This record gives sequence, C-alpha cells and structure tokens, in this order.
Amino acid sequence: MNRQTNISDNTKRLTGIAAFSALAFGASLLTNIPVGFLTFDAKDAVITIASFIYGPISAVFMSFITTLLEFVSIGNTGIYGALMDFVSTLSFTLTASIIYEYKRDLKGALIALGSASTFYTIVMMAANLIITPLYMGVSASAVKAMIPTMLLPFNVAKAFMNSALVMFLYKPTSRLVRRIGFAKPSDSNSTPARRDALIFLSIAGAFFATAIVIFVLLRK
Repeated sequence: MNRQTNISDNTKRLTGIAAFSALAFGASLLTNIPVGFLTFDAKDAVITIASFIYGPISAVFMSFITTLLEFVSIGNTGIYGALMDFVSTLSFTLTASIIYEYKRDLKGALIALGSASTFYTIVMMAANLIITPLYMGVSASAVKAMIPTMLLPFNVAKAFMNSALVMFLYKPTSRLVRRIGFAKPSDSNSTPARRDALIFLSIAGAFFATAIVIFVLLRK
C-alpha cells in the first residue's frame, strides 16, 4: 500500500513539474519584452514558484527543459544564447530554492529572493563578459562599456521583477497545487501575522515598481 502511495505521489509530483515547465515555456513566449538587445520574460518566476513547492532539483530540471524548448523553437542566438539563458535561469531559481528549502517562511522567502537576485546579477555580469563576445562578435571591452548603462541595470530589474512576481504569486499558487493534490501538504501550518504579510507585499510592490522604472528608462 505504501509503495503504491509513493508511486502515486511521485507521479503527481512529476506531473506538476511537467505542468510548471510548460507554464514557464509559455511565459517565455507570452511575456517576451525587448529591452534594447536584451529581453525580459517571466519564466524564472514560474520556475522559482515551482521549485519552492517541489525543491531545488526541480529548478535544475525545469531550467534545462525550458532552455531546450526555447532553443529548438524560438531561439535565434544559437548555442551561446542558449547557454546564457540556462545560466541565467539556473543561477536565480536554484539559489532561491536552496535557501527557501531550509527556511520556509516569509523571512526565508525574502532572504532567498534577495540572495538569488544578488547571485544572479554577479553571475550574469561574469557570463556577459565571457559569453556575450562569442555570440555577438564584439570585444570584451565593448561588453564592459555596456555594463553600467545596460547590462547591470537590466539584470537588476529582471531579478527584482521575477522576485516580485514570486512574492505575489507563490502562496496562492502553492495552495492551489496542494489543494488539487499535485504536491504534499505544507509542513508549516503557521499563518504569518497580518503586519508581516503587509510588509512582505510592500517589499514586493517596491521591487515591482523599481523594475518597471528601470525597464522604461532603458527602453528610451
């Protein structure tokens, strides 16, 4: 009986991860917003929400699957662009999910998303210096010149936007997924204080507004 239950639970888990992978790919298609020669999409937020539910390993799987789907369908930057996309998504989603795995509350979510935003931005600056010259055919010095005016503000805004979307959408999404049986009930039954929840949502709003302002300025 327990073995059958485990098989059923694993099947539901895999089904949920597959569904979120499809949603992440859909987000990359529907929220593809050009900012200069860069683009923003919300797939990192979708994958992060799923990895908060299913754990860090799911972040690796979904990051790879969505990158592969984009590469064979809509990708126009070749293997280097796909590599950049994979590094970008994985650095944010895996960092956030690892930290949240060990501290599953509002404070943990803030630490996870703040750490993920910081690590993601650092990784992308390094990746841009190494990979961008290869697929854009420009010098490393030309990429360095773009860091303060385009690359750094864009990646900060992207991290803030994805963090804000996770903050706004994780709780209702996780409740729905658990209610329909595609994830185990949460280990934490505590309800955050109203004041803490309001502070959390206020931070999410500030992240969202900051990201919008940066994107608007970069598109001018």
